[in-house]
Amino acid sequence: MRWQEVDLTAKTWTIPKERSKNAMAHEIPLPNAALQILESLPRVAIGRGAPDFVFTTTGRTPASGYSKAKERFDAAMLDAMRREATERGGDPEKITAPENWSLHDLRRTAASGTAGLSIAPHVVEAVLNHKSGTIKGVAAVYNRYSYSAEKRAALDAWGRHIERIVRGAPALNIIELSSARV
Repeated sequence: MRWQEVDLTAKTWTIPKERSKNAMAHEIPLPNAALQILESLPRVAIGRGAPDFVFTTTGRTPASGYSKAKERFDAAMLDAMRREATERGGDPEKITAPENWSLHDLRRTAASGTAGLSIAPHVVEAVLNHKSGTIKGVAAVYNRYSYSAEKRAALDAWGRHIERIVRGAPALNIIELSSARV
């Protein structure tokens, strides 16, 4: 992610076609939780010019070392799961870390989670920038709509859902609707 791709006023991140998975520019609406994170980040610049990479330690290259970070994340999650088991009166030693998951699985989690929030499959596909989603064949040729408002509503709903989880708030049995079509 580069700062020049982020429009905090419009609340969007536009991935240029050169870096997107299907060679098409992809505009991603940023929910409030994402905006709060972006606004809190330092802008690291080394040498001339404005900082470019959003997540960087040098100002010149994007963040790296994801495998090490994932190992630390896995260890922290295992600790948390074992603490919860202890609090419930279970045996923490019987708790093992989830196997064979990758950071890319978070896309699947978001897709499944937004579907669980009653977001239409074609909107989930638009959020993920999938070209061959539920709208196929002739319909895909004629339907060039971007689903921008629907993507924003979906990601806002997902952001609120994640915030509730992080706060430890109970799950709602109410489907949140906005003025945008979802």
